[in-house]
Amino acid sequence: KDAITSRVFVSADASLFNNELISESGFDNLQFGLNIVNWLTYGEPKDDWVIVFDEAHIRPELARDMTSAGIFGFITQYIIHLSTNPITAWIYPLLAIYSLKKYLPKKDEKSEKKKADEQDKKEEREKFRTSSFFAEKIGWYREKSRYGKALTLLYRRLERKLNVLLRGQKITTKNVIDLVISKEPKTTKIKIRRIAKFMDTMISIKEGKSKVKNEQGFENLYFEMEWVVNNI
Repeated sequence: KDAITSRVFVSADASLFNNELISESGFDNLQFGLNIVNWLTYGEPKDDWVIVFDEAHIRPELARDMTSAGIFGFITQYIIHLSTNPITAWIYPLLAIYSLKKYLPKKDEKSEKKKADEQDKKEEREKFRTSSFFAEKIGWYREKSRYGKALTLLYRRLERKLNVLLRGQKITTKNVIDLVISKEPKTTKIKIRRIAKFMDTMISIKEGKSKVKNEQGFENLYFEMEWVVNNI
């Protein structure tokens, strides 16, 4: 079709310009393709013209074509329409980014937060190991194997806070959990179980029913104690 400022050529063969026969001397596919391009450009220098290939219309009329060619044609139709329309061409790059954003891989925020928390915990442990408290005290406790005694002394800080919050009630796991729930009714079960487990362990250690056997156990309970102090 010959328009005023452009020409349109329609073909049912999508591979017209790249099929295997184009290089066979026994066929005139190459010349046919050159003739089409020459006609589309009015025989003028090719650098002065833009040829747009549109395969979007090579599809069933009454049904959706889910073949690779059909999907490619659908996407091509969308791109050509928006990128060649004078009204939308200037903003098309932004529209493309907005449209494709939901299909792009998203950063796993939970995984990133977990890694950051683990790194913070690791740094805190390293700081604890090199602190003056640890350097001076843990040597003595390691030599005497009295990790439980060390934790009991550290536990006094938490006891003072609990005595104020419980207002004279005995420090028991149940009373502490009731206190936490009364302060924050929507406290998660995971948080409640974690606090309960720590309180059971510390009360048992203080009463002499349980022992901390090694340095790793001491460190774990020390950091858990810090967490409990900040969450009640």
